[in-house]
Amino acid sequence: RSMPWGLVVHGNDDTSGAVRSVEKVAGALKWDRVAPVVEIVAAPQPPDVSAARDLGATVAVVALERMA
Repeated sequence: RSMPWGLVVHGNDDTSGAVRSVEKVAGALKWDRVAPVVEIVAAPQPPDVSAARDLGATVAVVALERMA
């Protein structure tokens, strides 16, 4: 089975290069993205923190389900 993964990335102006780089590596490793990337530009706001928390929970649940 492939490894589940998710990504939270923060940048002051742009996050696209970082996202592309991680997607390239994850693709080469045949990992399985289980949720959309959370991209935060500028100062994180409460909804960003919530989205990051939800992403982490999603990845954890999928990983635990695959272990069962």
